Amino acid sequence: MNSKVEKIKSEITKQKEAIAKSQHRIRELEKQLTEAENAELVMAIRSINVPPEQLLEVISKIGKKQSIQTTKTEATQNEV
Repeated sequence: MNSKVEKIKSEITKQKEAIAKSQHRIRELEKQLTEAENAELVMAIRSINVPPEQLLEVISKIGKKQSIQTTKTEATQNEV
């Protein structure tokens, strides 16, 4: 019976190690995703060709426009 207990303990240890490796890989992938998203944002902002002084104004207008569209979408969904 002791042999069966040892096998189970060994399997538990192996599974915990596999989980730890998977969690580490997920953290690495999430970091890569964030970096890729940030790079896309930087490229998009640079493509606007707006002087830095006006950039905040442009981003603010974009945010307000999206906020209005979201509000309209939510109102439409609430009517249904």
